[in-house]
Amino acid sequence: MSDDSGQLRDNFLRYVTGGMEPEEVLSFEERLVGDLGFSDAAALCEQELIDAYAAGELNEADTTALQHWLEGSPRRMQRVQLARSLQEIGRRKVQRQWSMRLVLPIAAVIAGLAVLTWMTGRRFVHHPEPASDAVAQKGVPAGSERPPEPPSSPAAPEQVILVVAERVRGDMPAQLVTPQRGSAVALQVLLPADAADNPYRIRVAKSEGSRGAVLDQRGVRPVVTRDRLVLNAHLPGDALTPGSYTVVVDGAQESFVSRMTVHMSSDK
Repeated sequence: MSDDSGQLRDNFLRYVTGGMEPEEVLSFEERLVGDLGFSDAAALCEQELIDAYAAGELNEADTTALQHWLEGSPRRMQRVQLARSLQEIGRRKVQRQWSMRLVLPIAAVIAGLAVLTWMTGRRFVHHPEPASDAVAQKGVPAGSERPPEPPSSPAAPEQVILVVAERVRGDMPAQLVTPQRGSAVALQVLLPADAADNPYRIRVAKSEGSRGAVLDQRGVRPVVTRDRLVLNAHLPGDALTPGSYTVVVDGAQESFVSRMTVHMSSDK
């Protein structure tokens, strides 16, 4: 069975919608169990189809075929709702980014005009002293003044990673995240709609070969984003490496969990 992404997508649709012959089903399931790489690719294909279904990006035939499979499981419908929530949050972030792209240049122009006006006024009233006299007045011998220090380079911006914490355990799917290698991470944890507005403890640990949590922060207070509570935490650039992670959120009365798979992006 081909590993090509387009062929895998077609095979996966046929598998979940009952379009495969019995011998094809057996072959597909045997490979899911015995081939870890193929199983990961199929899981990623499943999530991409759910995301596309939630966004309304599938054609009519695929939408109809996938709809019956999704509606046959409350858990799969929860994943559709989760995908729609994430897409809505993503759209709001893009809108805010575009708003800032429009506002910041205007603010820069206004600030530039203000500085230019100030400098123009100062030009006619400012009479600078000779450099040697000014240095002498400050008690520094002439010629020994320090050269100006070069401005420090701005810190690299944090990369935002949004994960959704749920009460589900066991077979809950992992969210695929692709941070840039070396970038600091602003971790946002979306809590269930009925979560209590209390301080929480956030722990992030690698699922395999872990030498301890990469993040263990107590007393994190949620902030309200629209009608949902979000916890914010920060990770240094070298905290996340490729692999599977578990995010555990402990409250006063209950706990939530999220799983994520980190694949590093090489883009700079």
